[in-house]
Amino acid sequence: MPTIRQILGLDLSLNHTGWCSFTVGEPGSLQYGVHDQEKSQRSDLEKMDYILNWLEPWLLPDTAVVIEGFAFGARGNAVLQLAGLQYLVRHRLFNKAVPMKLVTPNQAKKFLTGKYNCDKNLILLKTYRVYGIEVEDDNIADAINLNKIGQAFLGLLELDNQAQREVVEELTRGKVTRKKKSKKTAPATA
Repeated sequence: MPTIRQILGLDLSLNHTGWCSFTVGEPGSLQYGVHDQEKSQRSDLEKMDYILNWLEPWLLPDTAVVIEGFAFGARGNAVLQLAGLQYLVRHRLFNKAVPMKLVTPNQAKKFLTGKYNCDKNLILLKTYRVYGIEVEDDNIADAINLNKIGQAFLGLLELDNQAQREVVEELTRGKVTRKKKSKKTAPATA
């Protein structure tokens, strides 16, 4: 793997792709934003093409990309479109030999809040409290958090708590660690 010089966190969406970039070794280099295409007259395929073209300058082998994976509880036609976008981006990264790490939505939440489930308002609040960054768009907050997870995964960010250590360990091993429920045993009868 080449030396990583940049980390890009992506919360992919056809209408509101959140992004956050960080240049390794440059502490003040964190930049973030959202690509808002909701009012665009583009078709879904045109939106996907737009996002791929927008990403192109960042797709270098010395950039590590951290993407929020699928939310398996999501429903509706938008899920299919998001899956299409996800796989187009993943395929492009694969073809360009850009290192990529997928983070589940639950892992991202746990890394930031300590909990696997929480609402978007808590994500915004924790982005401010934990990272000192105030944003009003949850897509940007997610992208910032994904970038921080990438920094932690590469050993560039000190882990503050057990939840963060568990998420990084899961990403390193490639498996989600679930606590096993203890089986209740029936009392012995005489």
